[in-house]
Amino acid sequence: MIRYQKGDILICSTHKMYGMTTLLEVGEQYQVTDSIEMAEKNLVSVNSTKTGEYIGLFDDKHFIPLDIWREFQLRKLLD
Repeated sequence: MIRYQKGDILICSTHKMYGMTTLLEVGEQYQVTDSIEMAEKNLVSVNSTKTGEYIGLFDDKHFIPLDIWREFQLRKLLD
């Protein structure tokens, strides 16, 4: 099941995975340009929302949806 659709805004939650560091910046917003469903994982192709520049193809586990990120931020303020 594809978790993210073209046009979705995601927040990077980690820039390290599988022992490698990526070009992603934690806390930055990225827009999905394509998604690929595989047997073991889902990949998303993303652009930076700041620059519009294509960043690359990444495991979708690097990201959380914008609405979830906002909820985390609101909970921090309320605690």
